[in-house]
Amino acid sequence: MLSFGPSWIELLEWLAAALSLWCVWLAAKNRILNWPVSMLASCLYAYVFYHAGLVSDAVLQGVFLGFQAYGWVQWASPGKGPLPISHGPVKTLLLTLLVAAIIYPIWVQGVSRLKPDASFIWVDAALTLLSISALFWQSRRFIQNWYLWVLVDVVYVPMYYANGQTVTAVLYALFLILCLNGYRSWKAELAG
Repeated sequence: MLSFGPSWIELLEWLAAALSLWCVWLAAKNRILNWPVSMLASCLYAYVFYHAGLVSDAVLQGVFLGFQAYGWVQWASPGKGPLPISHGPVKTLLLTLLVAAIIYPIWVQGVSRLKPDASFIWVDAALTLLSISALFWQSRRFIQNWYLWVLVDVVYVPMYYANGQTVTAVLYALFLILCLNGYRSWKAELAG
């Protein structure tokens, strides 16, 4: 059968990429609208990644939905005003990374059983857990979230490219620029 034009998966990837780019721009600008936009992008990317064999990334999108709802509530802080940007307590930051490290081998084992032919199982799992940590830090408005996002994006770009998600690889390269701008913006507000 001949196929002309992009497939539904490619169109969904483009839409998810556009929404993701917009939500990171909104987060860098410290706008609460980043949360509902990112939730929609996560729903689309869950389907795209699962179809591409990136099981950890597909599952990550579901985890992101929970953290995005949490972040939305945290940023809104009903009755208390907006949650301020801060330096995350070292103990909290290290505990987050320790939990991710403990979960890592369990996560890899689970993905291996769920989908033995999953792409980049070890790298994908590590990036997934670092992304969850970064999103938790972002939801608490810890400025250090931008450090993890930069690290994750630097590794995701070649992984997505090698797996055939060129649009998403380019998106994550753009995320690097937005992350650096987000860090500068949050740092200026923190110093404010």
